[in-house]
Amino acid sequence: MAGRVSINTVNDGLVFLLDGKNPTSGPLTRDIAGSNEGSLENGVTLIDDVWEFDGVNDYINFGDINNTDGSSPFSYGCWFKANAITGFDMLMGKYEWNSGHGWYIFSDGSNKLTYLIGPSGGSIFIRKTTNQTFNTGTWYYTFVTYNGSKDESGFKMYINGLEAPSVVNSNNYTTGTVENNFDLVIGCSSEASDGFFNGQISSAKIYNRELSASEVLQNFNATKKRYGL
Repeated sequence: MAGRVSINTVNDGLVFLLDGKNPTSGPLTRDIAGSNEGSLENGVTLIDDVWEFDGVNDYINFGDINNTDGSSPFSYGCWFKANAITGFDMLMGKYEWNSGHGWYIFSDGSNKLTYLIGPSGGSIFIRKTTNQTFNTGTWYYTFVTYNGSKDESGFKMYINGLEAPSVVNSNNYTTGTVENNFDLVIGCSSEASDGFFNGQISSAKIYNRELSASEVLQNFNATKKRYGL
């Protein structure tokens, strides 16, 4: 995993960039793009430029940052490698299971990825699950783009730079604003009580606009050699 972060990635609209090559200090790590500090909780360890999560209680918490309202475009995603799939394991998001919705990426317990965006409470949200399964012990680049339309057609999912065929679980985001009072958390849900991921996450990004398909592919191609792809 040695080497520098590629300079050939897309920077326009980048508001959050977490990378294992970031400088760390004690129990903190830093978001390169937004200069936000994240706390490494319960023993998250940085080994060979990737964070190791134990699936029990490890996570990285950046606090309540990078809010979106559901009507504005944004994009987000990460590089990950799962050691095991134990259930609904959260990769990244601003979402609380018990108090409402927000947005997230998680593995659904059947080696598929599920993506959601929607306002707090009830069943008003968009949720899609990929048809493609992923294997433990393998690196993947997963990414989501959203155009602010509140319709599933504007909520696109990518795996390793290509748009992923998916099943629409819900397309009921008809009204409301995405809940913004949640912490941005890597490795579990925002309330840090469930959804703990067992594996490695090396980088995560958030943009304040909808990336094009070619830009998603550009980011994948610019970083894939780091993961032996």
